[in-house]
This record gives sequence, C-alpha cells and structure tokens, in this order.
Amino acid sequence: MFAAVRAWHRRHEFNLQCRGKRLVTRAGMGVAIAVALLQMSPACAEPIYQLGPGDVLNIHVYGQEKLSGQFKISMDGKISYPALGSIEVQNLTRTEAEAIIKQRLAEQLPGSGRISVDVAEYAPVFILGDVEKPGRYEFRPGMIALELLALGGGTKRLMLDAKHDAGLQVIALQQEIADLRLLRFSQAIMRARLDAEINSRDFTGLIMPADDQPIMLSEKQRIIDNEKQLFRVRGEVLKNREASLKQQRDSFNPEIESLTQSIALHSDELRMIAQEVGTSQSLVDRGLATEPKLFALKREQSATKRNALELQSYLARARQRQLAVDLEIKELNNTRASDLAKSLRDLDLEMARTDEKLATAMTTLAALGAAASAPPSQVEQLPMLFNVMRLIDGQYRTVQLAERDYVEPRDIVQVSRASIGNATANAAPQLPASTSAAAAKATTAQVRTQ
Repeated sequence: MFAAVRAWHRRHEFNLQCRGKRLVTRAGMGVAIAVALLQMSPACAEPIYQLGPGDVLNIHVYGQEKLSGQFKISMDGKISYPALGSIEVQNLTRTEAEAIIKQRLAEQLPGSGRISVDVAEYAPVFILGDVEKPGRYEFRPGMIALELLALGGGTKRLMLDAKHDAGLQVIALQQEIADLRLLRFSQAIMRARLDAEINSRDFTGLIMPADDQPIMLSEKQRIIDNEKQLFRVRGEVLKNREASLKQQRDSFNPEIESLTQSIALHSDELRMIAQEVGTSQSLVDRGLATEPKLFALKREQSATKRNALELQSYLARARQRQLAVDLEIKELNNTRASDLAKSLRDLDLEMARTDEKLATAMTTLAALGAAASAPPSQVEQLPMLFNVMRLIDGQYRTVQLAERDYVEPRDIVQVSRASIGNATANAAPQLPASTSAAAAKATTAQVRTQ
C-alpha cells in the first residue's frame, strides 16, 4: 500500500513540473526557451521507470548463490523469492525494490551480504495496425510512440494514391538504372573479350562504341581489369595445354625414328640372308654343299622377317599414339571455339534483355519523376493516431498518445491514420505519457488501498 502511495506522489510531482513548464510556454516565452527548459529537466523528458508485471529482476546477493538469480514479476506485481516468500515490487523503482529486499533479508538472514537488483528484461510492448512489421518488441525505459513505430518498420505504404512514396521509388529506380548500366557495361566488356579469343586477337579492354556514362568509374575499371586477367589466364591455360600435348606428341618421334632405322637394318639383313640362301641352294643343287647349312640360313631368314614384322607393328602403334595426340589438340581447339561461340550467343541474348530492362526503367523513371514533383496528396498529410490498450487495475483500457508520448510495458499500440476532415476535430483527448501513466498507477494504487 505504501509503495502505491509513494508512486502516486511521484507521478503527481512529475505532472506538476510538466504543467509548470507548459504554463511558462503559454505565458509568452519563445519556442527556443520552452525547448531549453525541457532539455534542462530530464525528469520531465523521461519519467522514472517503475517495475510491473512481466519484468524480470536479476537479484544478486554476494556470497549467497542460492539467493541469487532471475525472478519474474507476476501479474499481481509480486516475485517469489527464496527464504522471503512473496515480495510485492509493483510500482517500485529498481532502487526501492533493492532496499526492500535488503531490509527483508537483514531481518530474516542477518549478515546475508551485499545485494544488487537490476532489471534483466522488461515486459514487452506490442504494435499493430498500419505498420510494416506488427508484433512484439522489447521495451526500454523512455521509449516513445514514434520510436516503437520505427521498430515496427514505419507506416504501411499507401496503395490508394499513385503519387505515394514516388520520391523513394525514384531513388530506388535510379540505383536500379545505375546497376543495369554497370551490368550492360560488364556484358559489353565480356563480349569484347570473347570476340578477341575467337579471332585470336589481343584484348585491350576497349569497346565500340565507347561507353560515355560517367558512373561508377572505379567499378568499370575493376571490370576491365578482371576481364583482362581472365583473358590472360585463359590464354595461358590453353597455351600450356597445347604445349603439353605437343610435347607428348614429340616424345614419340625418337621411338618412331628408332623403329624406322631398325626396320631398315632388318631389310638390309633380309637381302643379305636372301643372297646367302640363293647361293647355298645353288651349291646344294650341284652337290657342292650339304642341306643342313641351307636349312640354317632359311631359319635365320624366317626369324629376321618375324623381327621385322614386330618392329613394323611397334612403329604402327607409335604413329597411332602420335595421331591420337594430334586429334586431341584439334579437339581442344574445336571445343574451345564451340564454347566461345555458345557463350557469345548466350551473352548477346542477355545483353538484349538488359537493354530492354534499361529502356523500361528509364520510361518508368520519367513517369515517377513527374509524380514525385507533384504536391503531396491529402491522404499523405494525415496525422498518425496511436490508440493504446493499457493494463490498468487488471483490465485493458484505451488511451490515445501523441507520437512523442511515452509508452509503457505491456502496452498494445494500434497505429492508424486520421480520417480526412476529422484529423483534429474528432481526435480523442491526447494524454501525455506522464499523465496516462500516472492515471494508470494511481487507479491501481487507489484500488489496492481500498
């Protein structure tokens, strides 16, 4: 009960301070003086945070691990603490809660040690309605309605007016056009590199006609350098592959030459053996020589022919392997030419698509430029309304906040636009965060006192 009374007095003093500053402003002080007064008074700029249901306290008692930990405040504003049981901390500041727990521990457990109490996690706030990302968000002390709207991604884009957000769309489209131009430049450089490879020319990085768009010069130079590097690497890879195959082909030349010479020598031996066989046959026919010598010469002649045939077989296989390498070299060049032609065909198609996209984007940019230069529509000038469902005395009640008013934990903020013609006349009474918070806490304190 006493905690609730203290909370009401704090809120009452806070309201009086804010009202005093508003009276000074209305009495004729300038806008600059009013802003200075508000900046000089942090208490009015940001109310002192009071604990409530859903907050999680981190309590640490030095030297007492069993008494330390995180404790969540229940819906009735209490925490369940070891050795002390239920402790009411609702509407208390962190310092006040720390003092109460310290006093209770000193009474129950003398010499329990130094204690510290911090807020480990605040109860969340919720936002829905005309926002891009409705949902649950983490609360922090001093959060205002406009900040919560920013966390929710801002207001939804209006689909009712063709001129809505035209300026942002122009900026986005200008960036898209710049990206498309850079892509088109990259494609043109790539095409020049492919053409140089197909025609076995040097690649300089120049394109015809020359690109005259003074955008992203560093990116363009990087693209040229990359294509030059790719041209050199691809050329070196092809050159090294061809050199390797030619070296492999040339490696068969000594073998072929050796086999050719061996076959020539065998041919000479066969001629000489044939002459010896003829002479021996003549002598045998005349009875001047015996047949065994003739048979020996014929066997030697047959063995030499067999060796000659083997050498010719080896020579044929060596020439066949050499021919296979020649075919591989030719296939390498044919495959490269085919791949380059296919890449060039696909690139020409992509360039045509890029040109079409660029033309469409330029047409759209011209239309959006006209829309962006038009005056803002009536719908775009409507103020935002923040209707808040706030937990007061265990029940949710509706209050309305301005965009710079403070929100409280557990608030459910409904964002909407005011109706045309009723933007100010029929608006619900605006309650500053300090006043609405004081009303909620005072009502709770009054009921608890009764």
